[in-house]
Amino acid sequence: MAAWPDSLPCLPIAETFSFAPVPNMAEFKPELPGVAPIRRRRYTHTNLAYRGSMRLRGAQVETLKSFFADDLFDGVLSFTMRDWRVAFTSGTDVDGTFQFVEEPTYQHAGVDRFIVSLTLSKID
Repeated sequence: MAAWPDSLPCLPIAETFSFAPVPNMAEFKPELPGVAPIRRRRYTHTNLAYRGSMRLRGAQVETLKSFFADDLFDGVLSFTMRDWRVAFTSGTDVDGTFQFVEEPTYQHAGVDRFIVSLTLSKID
């Protein structure tokens, strides 16, 4: 399993971090008239979605793009990294397993400076 690159920050900007449960309901709507939708749990374990932004330099942006595209096969594979929620709430350094929910977005913030927004799913 891939690990978060050491050359990238291990935590997002504190003010940008948020987390919420991932919707855990799947719904099937039968084509028969008058039959109510059938709902079930998607997972037996509730996953959390983490959102946050990081300040990166140009070389770090290229590292993140390469990590996402090459190491994670465009975000399909999971990876290990420091658990942001544990770090911010208890100050301890615990690793977790994550997967990208969507591709990172990049915002230009000056010469060789970028703000990168990440949405991850904690899967363990």
